[in-house]
Order: sequence, then C-alpha cells, then structure tokens
Amino acid sequence: MAFIGVAFWNVYFLNIQNWWAIIPGGTLLSIAGLIAVGSAGNGNLGVGLMFTGMALTFGLVALLPNGGRRLNWAFIPEGYCW
Repeated sequence: MAFIGVAFWNVYFLNIQNWWAIIPGGTLLSIAGLIAVGSAGNGNLGVGLMFTGMALTFGLVALLPNGGRRLNWAFIPEGYCW
C-alpha cells in the first residue's frame, strides 16, 4: 500500500498539473498506516491515524500548488475527516 501511495505522490511531484494524484497517494499512505498500527494491536489508534491522514490529504489538495486552480472544495471532505 505504502509503495503504491508513494508512486502516486511521484506522479504529482513530476507534474503539479496532476493534482488528482494527491488523493490516491494520501489515501493509500493512510491505509498503510492503519495496517501497520492496527496489526500491532492498536486498532483504535490505527483508525484515528487513517482519518487524520485522510484529513491531511484533502487539506493538501486544497493548499498545494496545482497549476493555478482553486480547489476549495477539498476543505469539505477534510472537515468530515476531523
């Protein structure tokens, strides 16, 4: 999961016009954190980590450079994840 997430981040960093790659990249890294922490026996902590990672992902969609578009819609799912 983590390596696939990093691959999507690589797509974004190679061309910031591909802002959409932030969403699967952040989501997959959040799920990888859930798996890593949850497999250690901390299920609730893993779920909290996943939702925090999802909120940060959508916050980054709204805040990172993306080729001149305003992506304020990303603050809506970010708020639901907190």
